[in-house]
Amino acid sequence: VIIEDKGSGEKGGSKAETVSTARPNISAARPEVSTTKAKTPPTTTTLFDDEDVTIADTLVKIKNKGKGVRQEPEPIKKTKKRDQDQIERDVEVALKIQAELDEEVRTERERQEEASKAVLAELYDEVQAQIDVDHKLAARLTHEEKEKYTVEE
Repeated sequence: VIIEDKGSGEKGGSKAETVSTARPNISAARPEVSTTKAKTPPTTTTLFDDEDVTIADTLVKIKNKGKGVRQEPEPIKKTKKRDQDQIERDVEVALKIQAELDEEVRTERERQEEASKAVLAELYDEVQAQIDVDHKLAARLTHEEKEKYTVEE
């Protein structure tokens, strides 16, 4: 038995009421409820990116659409004749500077190619000189061996 205090707001105080916690055995008051699993799965739908989503997720996505901040594009200023002339002069100067830079890059690349060709030629000359020395040494040793084994008659 539980006693609850329910205040009525009157000066007399509050009144207590007795509440029973016993289970009633009336079948109309307590219908039989099955505790088996649901026979149908929750409804799903496929969105554009092929992911399975419940209807609740779809509704949330629909609700969230269109909550961005709209930005107004800046108005385009009309250029005056003198401003247009200045822009054209700036473009011409920029093209001249770019042409000069391209020419400098081209000459530097050519200079580096010539330097690498000179280094390769020098290495070739060194290797060829070593080959010539080795050939002369082999010829001299071969001549000495022939004399060594040659019987003087």
